[in-house]
Amino acid sequence: MVRKTAALLVVLALASSWAHAVTVSPGSIVALPGTTVAAEPDLKGTVVQDDILPFTISSPSTSLTGEVQERVVLAADGFYDFYWRVFVNPSSTDSVSALRLINFGPLAANYNIDYRTDGLGSTAPNSVHRFPGAAANDYNFLFTTGIAPGSSSYFFFMDTNATGYAKNAAFDFTNLSDTGISRLISTWGPSAPVPLPAAIWLLGSAVAGLGLFRRRSL
Repeated sequence: MVRKTAALLVVLALASSWAHAVTVSPGSIVALPGTTVAAEPDLKGTVVQDDILPFTISSPSTSLTGEVQERVVLAADGFYDFYWRVFVNPSSTDSVSALRLINFGPLAANYNIDYRTDGLGSTAPNSVHRFPGAAANDYNFLFTTGIAPGSSSYFFFMDTNATGYAKNAAFDFTNLSDTGISRLISTWGPSAPVPLPAAIWLLGSAVAGLGLFRRRSL
């Protein structure tokens, strides 16, 4: 009985670890287990941006088109999380094998990364590769068998401690046959809002400048 109880505790511990987002060190590749809001309540929040962006991958041997749904969520923990979901058009002749996220946040950031199993989609990113050194804010979401024509990925995300967001990052795609790559597409990324004292100083400077301009005009 003791052995069975111990074995059950091990299984439950493993299941718990599978259900939570992971952190990725620069230069490493980490498997993504998938997660839900039930497992991570802090992921719950309000969608503040929701955009659809088209993409194309062209090469001599393939034609691949689709769309990306990019989403910014103000999460329950008070910080912004960033989501992407990839749709591949049925007319495509190849699959998407990777989405590379470029210049996303600081080099020293340590974000939680995963995908949501409690939403729409059929294909999960198997792992994420974080680039080393000066490219440590680039991340490659890898789909081993590809996102096939006519299908879509789950939402995969970066759970951050950002207090602001801006169009300061980008992404691109490769196809499964590794013969083509898409253009760079701008996407939302973490940013810090202008501190209130600085904002007030800028406003004061503008008002003072306007007064000076008016005095010179008179």
